[in-house]
Amino acid sequence: MYDRQQMYAGKPQRYGTQRVRKDPSTKEMVLWKIEDPDKVNALRKEMNLPPLEGFPQ
Repeated sequence: MYDRQQMYAGKPQRYGTQRVRKDPSTKEMVLWKIEDPDKVNALRKEMNLPPLEGFPQ
């Protein structure tokens, strides 16, 4: 919920849970901006989420 609220406010997300369409005419999704890309996987681990590797960025 935190990431979604941040995204709606136009701010970077913390956990990397929100994605947006890269181009409105396609279905390709990319991650919304992240607050601290170097720490995102550690934060995800604390929330029992898998690492971001393998997700489009």
